[in-house]
Amino acid sequence: MKLIDCVTFFDNNFIFEIRYNILKNYVDHFIICEAKYDHKGFEKPKNFILKDYFDKKKIKYLFLEKPFPKNNSPWKNQAIQREFILENLGFVDDEDYIFFSDPDEIPNPESLSNFTLKKNMEFFYKIVLITNLIYLILTKVLGKVQE
Repeated sequence: MKLIDCVTFFDNNFIFEIRYNILKNYVDHFIICEAKYDHKGFEKPKNFILKDYFDKKKIKYLFLEKPFPKNNSPWKNQAIQREFILENLGFVDDEDYIFFSDPDEIPNPESLSNFTLKKNMEFFYKIVLITNLIYLILTKVLGKVQE
């Protein structure tokens, strides 16, 4: 069983770096999907930076070049970007777990230890594990809460 962490990416490398450092010992693969267009349909540059110290075997970077349909809502465009991720997960096995969350919604790594979930035979579960990012930054990255 592998844990696959999937995020859509806009421009915040700092947040992804925090996510990577918190989850790297718990997640088997990070899937980062950046689009050529923002969720409002405006063209944007590539922003993701693959840091030298990242484990390149764990990170799969996807770049969606196709424009989003005109007059789509940002939520529909995000859904299209997530579907693009699913279309590019040919390496996963039936027993693997795929979860989606926003880059700043970093799961508590302890909740990923000994992770189990009952599955129906033909369905992937989309699991959104949301924790308090501010708490994680203060306790895991900075080490203490400053008063």
